[in-house]
Amino acid sequence: MTSRKGMVSAVPENLLKYAQVCTQGAEQLQSWVRTVLTPAINAYEASGHKCYILDGNVAQQVASVYYTDRDVRTVGLAFQKTQEGKVTVRAQGAPVWAKDTDVTAIARQLQLQWANQASWNAGAALAARYLKDHPTLLKDKKAFVDELNRHVNDPYFCASFFSKLDSDQVETMVALGGTQALVKAYESGALGNPGAKAVGDMLAGPIRQPTLPPVNLDTNYITQEQKNALLRTLAQNPVAAGHFAQSLSPEQLSRIFHLEGAQHPELRPLLLSTLTVAVQQVPEGQVRPLMNKVTQGLFAGDEKLSRSEWQSLSKAFKQFYATALPRTIGSMGSPGETPNQLGGRMDQVGKQVGADLMPFIRAAYDADPDHKVLRDMLAGALGNVEGGLVPGGPLPKIAADAAIGAAQAYLQGAGLDPAKGLIGLIPIPEGTPVAARNLNDQVALSAYSMTLSRLLESHNIYPAGAKQGEEQPITVGNDPAAKQSRILDMLRHPEKYQVGKDVPEGEGRNGESAPDLRSFGARFWNQERTSVEEFLNQEKSDG
Repeated sequence: MTSRKGMVSAVPENLLKYAQVCTQGAEQLQSWVRTVLTPAINAYEASGHKCYILDGNVAQQVASVYYTDRDVRTVGLAFQKTQEGKVTVRAQGAPVWAKDTDVTAIARQLQLQWANQASWNAGAALAARYLKDHPTLLKDKKAFVDELNRHVNDPYFCASFFSKLDSDQVETMVALGGTQALVKAYESGALGNPGAKAVGDMLAGPIRQPTLPPVNLDTNYITQEQKNALLRTLAQNPVAAGHFAQSLSPEQLSRIFHLEGAQHPELRPLLLSTLTVAVQQVPEGQVRPLMNKVTQGLFAGDEKLSRSEWQSLSKAFKQFYATALPRTIGSMGSPGETPNQLGGRMDQVGKQVGADLMPFIRAAYDADPDHKVLRDMLAGALGNVEGGLVPGGPLPKIAADAAIGAAQAYLQGAGLDPAKGLIGLIPIPEGTPVAARNLNDQVALSAYSMTLSRLLESHNIYPAGAKQGEEQPITVGNDPAAKQSRILDMLRHPEKYQVGKDVPEGEGRNGESAPDLRSFGARFWNQERTSVEEFLNQEKSDG
């Protein structure tokens, strides 16, 4: 295998052949240990001799080799699966290139599947019976759903069953009461194509009536309320919601949100709520790709939302981005980094957040010329991301939880008008529309708060005026309430804190003064607002 810039390559056929040959050898050696070596040692010990536990050690080593060979096979199959659905021409023995993250995710799914092979086989057997019998009577199909629902607490059984169905067959199962089983299939993380694609297509497709052509007598058609119920059930299962969101394509997201959402407006907030749960759940390294996929699906096409549609969805949009953005902020340095090193990180994060948020701000800005939508969206502070969204579900990680909570408290503070922007950080230039800036600032504040959380974690926040060797960094441990309280104080009183310590001159060092948090935070906001400024200036010149 070779790799480059997040891509890896291998020749799957070579990996599979290697695994097959080596596995056969390991199985033969295991059989020899069991049938020849162990009896010989037992006979030797029975004659009164002591013997080193040779057979057990050999068996253990052979088993280790066996599982290594199976892992090689897993990787080979994972490379093959990354090419499913792609039209490629590859010479015999040529390598397959794929994203490292894709290969890892598929390999993990295969490992989980094999660890639950009995459940997987049973689910596949039920699907095979369903597809073979091809029932046309309601009672026959309902019997299959009833049998499926008897395994509703076995996610691998459910995943195996739905993985074998096309969109019409998935629709029939959901229409006849298989929603909980489908959500369990997503929870397993092993629901692959065509099942996952079929669900996305089903949600993105129009509601069909059995009295209108073309009619498939073998299909029971899903109702709009059943679509809504599927999204609600997914939102109550964060693990399933995460896998569901990752399985959707930008095209499916666009069709669900714009085409079906235009006909059935209640679908849109349900979809956004499910996606918000998903970005709380998926691993941090997967949050930004998922967030940008949602942005592409909702805002990259020609479809536009009206003023009234924006007004009805404003809270759901803000919740999604205010939840997702903090989880895209990675490490903000290591203990003892210089102010310049930390400042460079702050610039990069600000630029990233601005680029990620701009399509959303641009779409809201374009909704109407007098910016009434933006002003209406600014009427309240950020929605309570934690409250009531995932009943009984896990909260975001402590750092993101504290950062979002501090951002909410800052905006909801006594005497602070959110429409005035972030007072004390960056003044809004006179003579330019401020509504887009203020919406941007409200949502980006959650990401900025996360940078403060990360700086606390890396032990690079000190009391103002701290000198080299004289002060210890401020720490808050893992108490979310203490962290949130500290971040809120940093937002309200940035002059009380400095980032890093002074670096004295000498020994090859040029010397640096540690900035207070007000000037250090300005680096984030200057970079983050660059995309907003460029867009507004372009609009002004075009007008």
